[in-house]
Amino acid sequence: ADPRVGAPIPPELWRLGEALKPHFDYPELFSGASDEAVASVRAAVDAGGGAPDDANPRAVAAALTSLLAALARPVVAPERLPRLGFQDADHLRSWTEAFLTNLPDAEHNVVSYVLALLRTVLKKGDATPAELSAVACAGLMPYS
Repeated sequence: ADPRVGAPIPPELWRLGEALKPHFDYPELFSGASDEAVASVRAAVDAGGGAPDDANPRAVAAALTSLLAALARPVVAPERLPRLGFQDADHLRSWTEAFLTNLPDAEHNVVSYVLALLRTVLKKGDATPAELSAVACAGLMPYS
């Protein structure tokens, strides 16, 4: 088993993820929210609390993606990506394994946490795989 599983992630990310959990089935969850609503959620989370109880779930989702995109350096730096050159599913699995294995612990935990959240949104919500891929790329690899 990977010793990094269960290791901590940034508390702000965790609080936003927890606030999203009851709303994974919210229609068009990642379709955006007003700047004011996102700023309100970010301010509450940055101050050490959770998202306000009356926060629109889309504002919480947008706060999560904006938090990731606003980091001084991206969660997944371009040099961390293994060279892409697969032709079939077996190569995709080995590429993914190499990618995750070579990430430093902190980045590995954030990637794993965000992808687990998005996987649950995919199962429970109305988002498509393409939409959630775009969310993941925008948050984890904003240069892509």
